[in-house]
Amino acid sequence: MGNFNWLPFENPTGSNLLTVKGNAYASNDPIVFTAEFGGTLPTMSTGTFTGYTVNFVATPATDTINVDTTTGPATPIVLTSSGSGMVRKIVQQSIPAGVTASFAAATLTLTLA
Repeated sequence: MGNFNWLPFENPTGSNLLTVKGNAYASNDPIVFTAEFGGTLPTMSTGTFTGYTVNFVATPATDTINVDTTTGPATPIVLTSSGSGMVRKIVQQSIPAGVTASFAAATLTLTLA
């Protein structure tokens, strides 16, 4: 969710630092990855980029980020190969336990990039 663009990322060296040009991400921003628009996601020994698993930005810079699987006390993703794909910041929406989400007809719009 959220009105954020997909940005290309690459990791040509297999290090834990991803190149995401002009990302404007902040620490703990929730992000998801995909190879749908081209690329091959890197493999890792901890964490996952598959199935739209939510990960979190760590140590962001203008053109690079590290990725954590949790916020707060960091659990860094450890990459074991190079790769590339697309990354997108999202806005997480939680529905509390015991609450049923409902929407009036024609008021919910889902858009997939």
